[in-house]
Amino acid sequence: MNENSSFQIRHDPESVIISIKRLMGRGFGDVAVQKQQFKLDYKISPPSQRTDNSIAVWLGGDDIYSRLIKFMKE
Repeated sequence: MNENSSFQIRHDPESVIISIKRLMGRGFGDVAVQKQQFKLDYKISPPSQRTDNSIAVWLGGDDIYSRLIKFMKE
């Protein structure tokens, strides 16, 4: 974690996505997802397209999971 990330987590934790890689490729009903969703500052829900192995991640009212996947692939 770099200095900017540490600062952001301390000062604005509601706008920071952490531990997302452990949730990738898992469905909303997965035990790991269910366990993590109550420990995180962002909302996790079933995806609107209802695929078995994905989730929706909400931050500030926006579903950002697809943007995260695209960013990580680049």
